[in-house]
Amino acid sequence: MPWRYPPHDFPPHATVFGCFSAWTADGTIEKLGLHLHRMVREQKGRKAEPTACVIDAQS
Repeated sequence: MPWRYPPHDFPPHATVFGCFSAWTADGTIEKLGLHLHRMVREQKGRKAEPTACVIDAQS
């Protein structure tokens, strides 16, 4: 959706974009994503943090 056309029950587009920009700059968006990822893992009965990692690279 373009920034200038948020749903009618949202604040003005300048406010929405301003909040998004501020939250991106201060790391809030990244922290929220990490928190949601942990919550989903826990809801599925897994540990919040992964215990393994796979790195794939071409030679």
